[in-house]
Amino acid sequence: MRKMSAISKDEPQTPINRAVWWAEYVIRHNGAKHLRSAALDLAWYQYLLLDVAAFLFLLVAITVYISYLIFKNSYMYLTAQYYKVKSKHD
Repeated sequence: MRKMSAISKDEPQTPINRAVWWAEYVIRHNGAKHLRSAALDLAWYQYLLLDVAAFLFLLVAITVYISYLIFKNSYMYLTAQYYKVKSKHD
């Protein structure tokens, strides 16, 4: 526990000095526009990743639909073959 305490207290500056330094930094660089988050420039639907979610949903929906068509056609083909074989024996 003492080691963890020593690690957390081992700082080059006190928190108040660090806060003052950052405030002065922002003043020196006229608002520090380069520190702004790029997320501030995104549209709301991009920020919430709705465009990505819509794309993934569409991809899954198309995959499910194609799988449905394949299984449906396979089932129809196999049942048609079964009835052809059954009717030949009758």
